[in-house]
Amino acid sequence: MDRLHVERNNASAMKNRLETYNEMKQHVSIIPEGENNDKWEMAFRRRFIMVYPEFLHNLRREIPNIGTRMELFCMLIALDQNTSQVSDVLNVNANSVKMMRYRVRQRFNLGPDDSLEERIKALL
Repeated sequence: MDRLHVERNNASAMKNRLETYNEMKQHVSIIPEGENNDKWEMAFRRRFIMVYPEFLHNLRREIPNIGTRMELFCMLIALDQNTSQVSDVLNVNANSVKMMRYRVRQRFNLGPDDSLEERIKALL
């Protein structure tokens, strides 16, 4: 009976985490009209850290001296945002996003067959 109770609690916690994750994915690609980007970014970071409290610590351990822009990029990749969505959020063109992907891949020492998305998600 205790084992069933523990499994039910674990399943409930996983469901809550998934719902929060899905909610964040819905909101991440849309910055409200007239919203201050700095204000939005701070709110996004707070929400992200609430759901994934170890992510930034793990990321900074892997890539010392990472900039805040690159951190935000990695957070967006962790949430399955595509190039277009990342460019909208960061307010840059798609080529800039591709360059950022290239630089992050270099910082992780990823080979051509390695997945950046999988590497970043492993930090969650």
